[in-house]
Amino acid sequence: KIDPAELAYAQGLQLNGLQDAFVAEALQEVLEGSTVFKQTQYSQDFNTYVLFIGYPLNINGQTEGAVLLLRPISSINADIARMNLTIWSIALATLLLSIPFIYWNSRRISKPIKDMGTAARQIAAGEETEYTESDASTEIVQLAESFRYMQEQLQKTENSRREFIAN
Repeated sequence: KIDPAELAYAQGLQLNGLQDAFVAEALQEVLEGSTVFKQTQYSQDFNTYVLFIGYPLNINGQTEGAVLLLRPISSINADIARMNLTIWSIALATLLLSIPFIYWNSRRISKPIKDMGTAARQIAAGEETEYTESDASTEIVQLAESFRYMQEQLQKTENSRREFIAN
């Protein structure tokens, strides 16, 4: 077995100035055809823990080289923290922007229903009432039409009853 440091230099590979022993050891594994993944490898060159990934570069079924990626875990954590901040900021902004729309839409939907309730109470009390049309959703419009039809039928029935009593 060849010394990992000698292997790097014997192959003429450039390690971009990295002198960490684990890089040369992992390089040997990668050149043997294995994929290497180390999450918490300490790097003296970076003076921190790093994420290390090594992939063999296969050409015509033979390992001809290696792709090595090193990234300080602290920078990965910082990126994740920034993404979380962005996601939560967008969620909060969406919530704050949607509250007025939800309020307006609920008022628009509930107003015709409240108006029909008021008109129904007036009809039940024997008062004549004029129900106004709304520009609400289809279901509310259908309910309003049914209510108006009921109101017309009740008015006809009341008129017939009064006419009958008068005669």
